[in-house]
Amino acid sequence: MHWTEPFRSPAALALGGALVHFVWQGALVALLYGAASFVLRGRSARARYQAACAALALLALAPPATCVFLYTADGAAVAPGFAAAAEADAESWLPAAVAAWLAGVLVLTVRFAGGWARARRLARVQVRPLPAGLEEPFGALARRLGVRAGVRFLESTLARTPLVIGWLRPAVLVPAAAVAGLSRAELEAVIAHELAHVRRRDYLVNLAQSVVEVVLFYHPAVWWISRRIRVERELCCDDLAVEACGEPLTYARALAGLESLRSGFATPALAATDGPLLQRIRRVVGVSPPPSRLRGGWLGGVVSSLAALLLAAGAGLSISACHGVHHAEDREIEITESDRGGSVDRMTLTETVNGVERRWVTEPGPDGEPVHTYTVNGEPRPIDAEIEAWKERLLEKSPDPPSPPERPGSFEREVEVIRTKD
Repeated sequence: MHWTEPFRSPAALALGGALVHFVWQGALVALLYGAASFVLRGRSARARYQAACAALALLALAPPATCVFLYTADGAAVAPGFAAAAEADAESWLPAAVAAWLAGVLVLTVRFAGGWARARRLARVQVRPLPAGLEEPFGALARRLGVRAGVRFLESTLARTPLVIGWLRPAVLVPAAAVAGLSRAELEAVIAHELAHVRRRDYLVNLAQSVVEVVLFYHPAVWWISRRIRVERELCCDDLAVEACGEPLTYARALAGLESLRSGFATPALAATDGPLLQRIRRVVGVSPPPSRLRGGWLGGVVSSLAALLLAAGAGLSISACHGVHHAEDREIEITESDRGGSVDRMTLTETVNGVERRWVTEPGPDGEPVHTYTVNGEPRPIDAEIEAWKERLLEKSPDPPSPPERPGSFEREVEVIRTKD
Protein backbone atom coordinates (compact mmCIF):
# COMPACT_ATOMS: atom_id res chain seq x y z
CA MET A 1 0.00 0.00 0.00
CA HIS A 2 1.31 3.42 -0.95
CA TRP A 3 1.95 5.81 1.95
CA THR A 4 -0.63 8.26 0.60
CA GLU A 5 -3.41 5.65 0.60
CA PRO A 6 -4.94 6.80 3.95
CA PHE A 7 -5.19 10.33 2.52
CA ARG A 8 -7.05 9.32 -0.63
CA SER A 9 -10.46 8.65 0.93
CA PRO A 10 -13.30 10.95 -0.17
CA ALA A 11 -13.27 12.72 3.21
CA ALA A 12 -9.50 13.30 3.09
CA LEU A 13 -9.70 14.54 -0.50
CA ALA A 14 -12.52 16.92 0.39
CA LEU A 15 -10.36 18.21 3.26
CA GLY A 16 -7.45 18.68 0.88
CA GLY A 17 -9.65 20.58 -1.54
CA ALA A 18 -10.83 22.85 1.28
CA LEU A 19 -7.24 23.56 2.35
CA VAL A 20 -6.33 24.50 -1.22
CA HIS A 21 -9.37 26.75 -1.63
CA PHE A 22 -8.47 28.46 1.65
CA VAL A 23 -5.42 29.99 -0.02
CA TRP A 24 -7.57 32.37 -2.05
CA GLN A 25 -10.33 32.56 0.56
CA GLY A 26 -7.87 33.71 3.22
CA ALA A 27 -6.36 36.27 0.86
CA LEU A 28 -9.82 37.63 0.10
CA VAL A 29 -10.64 37.96 3.82
CA ALA A 30 -7.30 39.71 4.37
CA LEU A 31 -8.11 42.24 1.64
CA LEU A 32 -11.54 42.89 3.14
CA TYR A 33 -10.08 43.28 6.62
CA GLY A 34 -7.41 45.63 5.31
CA ALA A 35 -10.12 47.83 3.80
CA ALA A 36 -12.11 47.72 7.06
CA SER A 37 -9.01 48.67 9.06
CA PHE A 38 -8.47 51.70 6.84
CA VAL A 39 -12.07 52.81 7.36
CA LEU A 40 -11.87 52.24 11.14
CA ARG A 41 -8.42 53.79 11.67
CA GLY A 42 -9.96 56.77 13.50
CA ARG A 43 -12.44 54.74 15.53
CA SER A 44 -12.06 53.18 18.97
CA ALA A 45 -9.76 50.24 19.69
CA ARG A 46 -12.85 48.21 20.54
CA ALA A 47 -14.31 48.70 17.04
CA ARG A 48 -11.04 47.69 15.40
CA TYR A 49 -10.79 44.69 17.73
CA GLN A 50 -14.26 43.51 16.81
CA ALA A 51 -13.48 43.85 13.11
CA ALA A 52 -10.31 41.76 13.51
CA CYS A 53 -12.19 39.09 15.47
CA ALA A 54 -14.86 38.95 12.79
CA ALA A 55 -12.17 38.50 10.12
CA LEU A 56 -10.53 35.68 12.08
CA ALA A 57 -13.93 34.02 12.53
CA LEU A 58 -14.43 34.10 8.75
CA LEU A 59 -11.01 32.54 8.28
CA ALA A 60 -11.88 29.78 10.76
CA LEU A 61 -15.26 29.02 9.16
CA ALA A 62 -14.18 28.97 5.51
CA PRO A 63 -12.32 25.60 5.43
CA PRO A 64 -14.96 23.49 7.24
CA ALA A 65 -17.75 25.02 5.15
CA THR A 66 -15.82 24.29 1.94
CA CYS A 67 -15.01 20.76 3.12
CA VAL A 68 -18.66 20.00 3.82
CA PHE A 69 -19.63 21.37 0.41
CA LEU A 70 -17.06 19.19 -1.34
CA TYR A 71 -18.05 16.08 0.60
CA THR A 72 -21.85 16.25 0.72
CA ALA A 73 -24.39 15.70 -2.00
CA ASP A 74 -24.48 19.41 -2.75
CA GLY A 75 -20.88 19.06 -3.86
CA ALA A 76 -21.32 15.68 -5.52
CA ALA A 77 -20.10 17.12 -8.81
CA VAL A 78 -16.94 18.36 -7.13
CA ALA A 79 -15.78 15.55 -4.88
CA PRO A 80 -15.56 12.89 -7.65
CA GLY A 81 -13.16 15.15 -9.51
CA PHE A 82 -10.79 15.10 -6.58
CA ALA A 83 -11.26 11.35 -6.16
CA ALA A 84 -10.57 10.63 -9.82
CA ALA A 85 -7.48 12.82 -9.84
CA ALA A 86 -6.05 11.11 -6.76
CA GLU A 87 -6.86 7.58 -7.87
CA ALA A 88 -5.17 8.18 -11.22
CA ASP A 89 -1.79 8.64 -9.58
CA ALA A 90 -0.62 7.31 -6.21
CA GLU A 91 1.82 10.22 -6.03
CA SER A 92 -0.96 12.81 -6.51
CA TRP A 93 -0.02 16.08 -4.84
CA LEU A 94 -3.36 16.51 -3.08
CA PRO A 95 -3.02 13.55 -0.67
CA ALA A 96 0.61 14.54 -0.09
CA ALA A 97 -0.53 18.08 0.73
CA VAL A 98 -3.03 16.75 3.29
CA ALA A 99 -0.27 14.66 4.90
CA ALA A 100 2.07 17.68 5.05
CA TRP A 101 -0.69 19.83 6.57
CA LEU A 102 -1.39 17.19 9.22
CA ALA A 103 2.32 17.01 10.09
CA GLY A 104 2.43 20.79 10.50
CA VAL A 105 -0.65 20.72 12.75
CA LEU A 106 0.95 18.05 14.95
CA VAL A 107 4.20 20.03 15.29
CA LEU A 108 2.41 23.25 16.21
CA THR A 109 0.09 21.39 18.60
CA VAL A 110 3.12 20.12 20.49
CA ARG A 111 4.54 23.65 20.52
CA PHE A 112 1.30 25.11 21.83
CA ALA A 113 0.97 22.39 24.48
CA GLY A 114 4.47 23.23 25.66
CA GLY A 115 3.59 26.92 25.97
CA TRP A 116 0.39 26.08 27.83
CA ALA A 117 2.32 23.83 30.24
CA ARG A 118 4.84 26.62 30.91
CA ALA A 119 2.00 29.06 31.61
CA ARG A 120 0.34 26.66 34.04
CA ARG A 121 3.67 26.08 35.75
CA LEU A 122 4.07 29.81 36.31
CA ALA A 123 0.83 29.80 38.33
CA ARG A 124 2.02 26.94 40.58
CA VAL A 125 5.76 27.18 41.03
CA GLN A 126 7.57 29.77 43.14
CA VAL A 127 4.47 31.83 43.87
CA ARG A 128 3.11 33.24 47.13
CA PRO A 129 0.27 35.56 48.16
CA LEU A 130 0.91 39.28 47.82
CA PRO A 131 1.75 41.31 50.93
CA ALA A 132 -1.32 41.95 53.08
CA GLY A 133 -1.31 45.65 52.26
CA LEU A 134 -1.89 44.99 48.54
CA GLU A 135 -4.65 42.36 48.63
CA GLU A 136 -7.39 44.75 49.75
CA PRO A 137 -6.77 47.59 47.25
CA PHE A 138 -6.44 45.09 44.38
CA GLY A 139 -9.73 43.46 45.41
CA ALA A 140 -11.41 46.86 45.46
CA LEU A 141 -9.96 47.57 42.01
CA ALA A 142 -11.45 44.31 40.71
CA ARG A 143 -14.87 45.26 42.03
CA ARG A 144 -14.55 48.70 40.45
CA LEU A 145 -13.86 47.09 37.08
CA GLY A 146 -16.85 44.79 37.46
CA VAL A 147 -14.80 41.56 37.71
CA ARG A 148 -17.02 38.99 39.40
CA ALA A 149 -14.77 35.94 39.19
CA GLY A 150 -12.68 35.13 42.25
CA VAL A 151 -9.27 36.42 41.18
CA ARG A 152 -6.10 35.29 42.95
CA PHE A 153 -3.26 37.80 43.25
CA LEU A 154 0.12 36.07 43.49
CA GLU A 155 3.72 37.25 43.68
CA SER A 156 5.98 35.26 41.35
CA THR A 157 9.72 34.99 41.12
CA LEU A 158 9.53 33.36 37.66
CA ALA A 159 7.21 35.81 35.86
CA ARG A 160 8.99 38.68 34.11
CA THR A 161 5.92 40.90 33.81
CA PRO A 162 2.40 41.00 35.27
CA LEU A 163 0.12 38.52 33.50
CA VAL A 164 -3.16 36.69 33.96
CA ILE A 165 -3.53 32.91 33.64
CA GLY A 166 -6.76 30.93 33.60
CA TRP A 167 -10.43 31.70 33.18
CA LEU A 168 -12.66 29.88 35.67
CA ARG A 169 -10.29 30.71 38.52
CA PRO A 170 -7.94 33.33 37.07
CA ALA A 171 -4.66 34.17 38.70
CA VAL A 172 -2.89 37.51 38.29
CA LEU A 173 0.85 37.02 38.65
CA VAL A 174 2.92 40.00 39.75
CA PRO A 175 6.72 39.73 39.40
CA ALA A 176 8.60 40.11 42.66
CA ALA A 177 10.74 42.78 40.97
CA ALA A 178 7.60 44.76 40.08
CA VAL A 179 6.31 44.58 43.65
CA ALA A 180 9.63 45.99 44.87
CA GLY A 181 10.36 48.42 42.00
CA LEU A 182 7.03 50.06 41.13
CA SER A 183 5.12 52.57 43.21
CA ARG A 184 1.77 51.62 44.68
CA ALA A 185 -0.11 53.68 42.07
CA GLU A 186 1.90 52.24 39.18
CA LEU A 187 1.35 48.72 40.46
CA GLU A 188 -2.39 49.29 40.68
CA ALA A 189 -2.38 50.63 37.11
CA VAL A 190 -0.79 47.52 35.62
CA ILE A 191 -3.00 45.24 37.74
CA ALA A 192 -6.00 47.12 36.37
CA HIS A 193 -4.81 46.17 32.89
CA GLU A 194 -4.71 42.47 33.82
CA LEU A 195 -8.13 42.67 35.46
CA ALA A 196 -9.45 44.18 32.24
CA HIS A 197 -8.37 40.97 30.46
CA VAL A 198 -10.38 38.96 33.01
CA ARG A 199 -13.43 41.17 32.62
CA ARG A 200 -13.33 40.85 28.81
CA ARG A 201 -12.73 37.06 28.94
CA ASP A 202 -9.72 37.53 26.71
CA TYR A 203 -8.21 34.23 27.83
CA LEU A 204 -10.90 32.33 25.88
CA VAL A 205 -10.42 34.47 22.78
CA ASN A 206 -6.67 33.97 23.03
CA LEU A 207 -7.19 30.21 23.24
CA ALA A 208 -9.44 30.25 20.17
CA GLN A 209 -6.81 32.30 18.31
CA SER A 210 -4.16 29.73 19.12
CA VAL A 211 -6.33 26.91 17.80
CA VAL A 212 -6.94 28.76 14.51
CA GLU A 213 -3.21 29.49 14.19
CA VAL A 214 -2.40 25.80 14.68
CA VAL A 215 -4.98 24.49 12.19
CA LEU A 216 -4.48 27.15 9.50
CA PHE A 217 -0.79 27.78 10.11
CA TYR A 218 0.18 27.86 6.45
CA HIS A 219 -1.66 31.07 5.58
CA PRO A 220 0.00 34.46 6.36
CA ALA A 221 -3.41 36.15 6.67
CA VAL A 222 -4.16 34.09 9.77
CA TRP A 223 -1.00 35.23 11.54
CA TRP A 224 -1.41 38.86 10.45
CA ILE A 225 -5.03 39.17 11.58
CA SER A 226 -4.32 37.27 14.80
CA ARG A 227 -1.49 39.67 15.54
CA ARG A 228 -3.80 42.62 14.96
CA ILE A 229 -6.28 41.12 17.43
CA ARG A 230 -3.58 40.97 20.11
CA VAL A 231 -2.49 44.54 19.46
CA GLU A 232 -6.03 45.93 19.57
CA ARG A 233 -6.83 43.83 22.63
CA GLU A 234 -4.01 45.46 24.56
CA LEU A 235 -5.25 48.90 23.55
CA CYS A 236 -8.75 48.01 24.76
CA CYS A 237 -7.35 46.95 28.13
CA ASP A 238 -5.24 50.12 28.29
CA ASP A 239 -8.43 52.16 27.93
CA LEU A 240 -10.14 50.24 30.74
CA ALA A 241 -7.08 50.52 32.99
CA VAL A 242 -6.81 54.30 32.51
CA GLU A 243 -10.55 54.65 33.10
CA ALA A 244 -10.30 52.69 36.36
CA CYS A 245 -7.19 54.48 37.66
CA GLY A 246 -7.84 57.95 36.27
CA GLU A 247 -4.12 58.75 35.82
CA PRO A 248 -2.84 58.31 32.25
CA LEU A 249 0.68 59.52 33.11
CA THR A 250 0.98 57.07 36.00
CA TYR A 251 -0.07 54.22 33.73
CA ALA A 252 2.39 55.33 31.04
CA ARG A 253 5.24 55.39 33.58
CA ALA A 254 4.23 51.92 34.76
CA LEU A 255 4.37 50.56 31.20
CA ALA A 256 7.79 52.09 30.65
CA GLY A 257 9.05 50.61 33.93
CA LEU A 258 7.80 47.14 32.99
CA GLU A 259 9.68 47.10 29.68
CA SER A 260 12.87 46.02 31.43
CA LEU A 261 10.96 43.06 32.90
CA ARG A 262 9.62 41.89 29.54
CA SER A 263 9.52 38.11 29.13
CA GLY A 264 11.90 36.52 26.67
CA PHE A 265 9.49 33.79 25.57
CA ALA A 266 5.86 33.67 24.49
CA THR A 267 3.20 31.77 26.43
CA PRO A 268 -0.58 31.46 26.10
CA ALA A 269 -0.88 33.92 29.03
CA LEU A 270 -1.90 37.58 28.67
CA ALA A 271 0.72 40.11 29.72
CA ALA A 272 0.64 43.86 30.29
CA THR A 273 3.61 44.48 27.99
CA ASP A 274 2.14 42.73 24.92
CA GLY A 275 1.88 44.86 21.79
CA PRO A 276 3.99 47.77 20.46
CA LEU A 277 4.85 49.46 23.76
CA LEU A 278 5.95 52.89 22.47
CA GLN A 279 2.76 53.24 20.46
CA ARG A 280 0.71 52.34 23.52
CA ILE A 281 2.50 54.87 25.75
CA ARG A 282 2.02 57.66 23.19
CA ARG A 283 -1.62 56.76 22.86
CA VAL A 284 -2.19 56.77 26.64
CA VAL A 285 -0.66 60.23 27.12
CA GLY A 286 -2.35 61.60 23.99
CA VAL A 287 0.77 62.17 21.87
CA SER A 288 0.25 61.60 18.16
CA PRO A 289 2.88 59.40 16.51
CA PRO A 290 5.21 61.10 14.02
CA PRO A 291 4.14 60.80 10.38
CA SER A 292 5.67 57.77 8.74
CA ARG A 293 5.46 56.85 5.11
CA LEU A 294 6.41 53.32 6.09
CA ARG A 295 3.38 52.98 8.36
CA GLY A 296 0.80 54.46 6.05
CA GLY A 297 1.80 53.56 2.54
CA TRP A 298 4.63 51.07 2.29
CA LEU A 299 3.35 48.55 4.81
CA GLY A 300 -0.21 48.74 3.53
CA GLY A 301 1.03 48.32 -0.02
CA VAL A 302 3.08 45.26 0.90
CA VAL A 303 0.16 43.64 2.71
CA SER A 304 -2.24 44.40 -0.15
CA SER A 305 0.21 43.12 -2.75
CA LEU A 306 0.84 39.93 -0.79
CA ALA A 307 -2.90 39.35 -0.42
CA ALA A 308 -3.42 39.93 -4.14
CA LEU A 309 -0.65 37.49 -5.02
CA LEU A 310 -2.07 34.87 -2.69
CA LEU A 311 -5.50 35.45 -4.20
CA ALA A 312 -4.18 34.80 -7.70
CA ALA A 313 -2.05 31.82 -6.61
CA GLY A 314 -4.93 30.33 -4.68
CA ALA A 315 -7.24 30.61 -7.64
CA GLY A 316 -4.67 28.83 -9.81
CA LEU A 317 -4.15 26.05 -7.27
CA SER A 318 -7.89 25.61 -6.86
CA ILE A 319 -8.33 25.28 -10.63
CA SER A 320 -5.52 22.72 -10.66
CA ALA A 321 -7.01 20.78 -7.77
CA CYS A 322 -10.43 20.78 -9.39
CA HIS A 323 -9.08 19.75 -12.79
CA GLY A 324 -11.34 16.72 -12.75
CA VAL A 325 -14.29 18.95 -11.97
CA HIS A 326 -13.84 21.53 -14.68
CA HIS A 327 -13.33 18.82 -17.28
CA ALA A 328 -16.06 16.51 -16.01
CA GLU A 329 -17.91 17.06 -19.29
CA ASP A 330 -15.35 14.81 -20.97
CA ARG A 331 -17.02 11.76 -19.46
CA GLU A 332 -17.87 8.39 -21.02
CA ILE A 333 -20.23 5.88 -19.47
CA GLU A 334 -20.45 2.38 -20.92
CA ILE A 335 -23.08 -0.12 -19.78
CA THR A 336 -22.76 -3.69 -21.05
CA GLU A 337 -25.33 -6.41 -20.32
CA SER A 338 -25.48 -10.13 -21.03
CA ASP A 339 -28.76 -11.95 -21.44
CA ARG A 340 -30.06 -15.47 -21.46
CA GLY A 341 -33.75 -16.10 -21.72
CA GLY A 342 -34.59 -12.43 -21.13
CA SER A 343 -32.76 -12.03 -17.80
CA VAL A 344 -29.58 -10.09 -17.20
CA ASP A 345 -26.70 -12.10 -15.74
CA ARG A 346 -23.66 -9.85 -16.33
CA MET A 347 -23.50 -6.07 -15.94
CA THR A 348 -20.47 -3.86 -16.57
CA LEU A 349 -20.46 -0.16 -15.71
CA THR A 350 -17.50 1.81 -16.99
CA GLU A 351 -16.88 5.53 -16.43
CA THR A 352 -13.86 7.35 -17.83
CA VAL A 353 -13.03 10.83 -16.54
CA ASN A 354 -9.85 12.56 -17.70
CA GLY A 355 -8.22 9.26 -18.56
CA VAL A 356 -9.17 7.54 -15.27
CA GLU A 357 -11.26 4.45 -15.90
CA ARG A 358 -13.52 3.24 -13.10
CA ARG A 359 -15.30 -0.05 -13.71
CA TRP A 360 -17.96 -2.01 -11.86
CA VAL A 361 -18.69 -5.62 -12.87
CA THR A 362 -21.53 -7.76 -11.54
CA GLU A 363 -21.60 -11.38 -12.64
CA PRO A 364 -22.78 -14.72 -11.25
CA GLY A 365 -20.39 -16.71 -9.12
CA PRO A 366 -19.95 -20.51 -9.10
CA ASP A 367 -23.00 -20.89 -6.84
CA GLY A 368 -25.10 -18.58 -9.00
CA GLU A 369 -24.98 -15.68 -6.52
CA PRO A 370 -23.96 -12.25 -7.89
CA VAL A 371 -20.28 -11.30 -7.46
CA HIS A 372 -19.27 -7.62 -7.59
CA THR A 373 -15.83 -6.24 -8.48
CA TYR A 374 -14.60 -2.66 -8.73
CA THR A 375 -11.39 -1.52 -10.44
CA VAL A 376 -9.61 1.77 -11.16
CA ASN A 377 -7.47 1.61 -14.31
CA GLY A 378 -7.58 -2.18 -14.01
CA GLU A 379 -6.44 -2.27 -10.37
CA PRO A 380 -8.92 -3.95 -7.97
CA ARG A 381 -10.19 -1.72 -5.17
CA PRO A 382 -12.40 -2.47 -2.14
CA ILE A 383 -16.09 -1.66 -2.42
CA ASP A 384 -17.44 0.67 0.24
CA ALA A 385 -20.48 2.91 0.65
CA GLU A 386 -18.94 5.63 -1.51
CA ILE A 387 -18.40 3.21 -4.39
CA GLU A 388 -21.94 1.87 -4.02
CA ALA A 389 -23.26 5.43 -4.24
CA TRP A 390 -21.12 6.03 -7.36
CA LYS A 391 -22.62 2.93 -8.99
CA GLU A 392 -26.16 4.07 -8.21
CA ARG A 393 -25.48 7.53 -9.66
CA LEU A 394 -24.10 5.91 -12.79
CA LEU A 395 -27.15 3.70 -13.18
CA GLU A 396 -29.41 6.71 -12.86
CA LYS A 397 -27.70 8.25 -15.89
CA SER A 398 -28.77 5.31 -18.05
CA PRO A 399 -32.07 5.82 -19.91
CA ASP A 400 -32.87 2.12 -19.38
CA PRO A 401 -31.08 1.00 -16.20
CA PRO A 402 -30.19 -2.72 -16.28
CA SER A 403 -31.37 -5.10 -13.57
CA PRO A 404 -28.96 -7.09 -11.40
CA PRO A 405 -28.03 -10.55 -12.76
CA GLU A 406 -30.42 -13.32 -11.81
CA ARG A 407 -28.85 -16.49 -13.23
CA PRO A 408 -25.86 -17.61 -15.30
CA GLY A 409 -25.56 -16.83 -18.98
CA SER A 410 -22.84 -16.65 -21.57
CA PHE A 411 -23.57 -14.22 -24.36
CA GLU A 412 -23.87 -10.44 -24.63
CA ARG A 413 -27.13 -8.83 -25.72
CA GLU A 414 -26.18 -5.18 -26.16
CA VAL A 415 -23.46 -2.63 -25.64
CA GLU A 416 -24.71 0.89 -25.04
CA VAL A 417 -22.43 3.91 -24.88
CA ILE A 418 -23.85 7.02 -23.25
CA ARG A 419 -22.03 10.32 -23.41
CA THR A 420 -23.18 12.67 -20.73
CA LYS A 421 -22.69 16.39 -20.23
CA ASP A 422 -22.63 16.89 -16.45
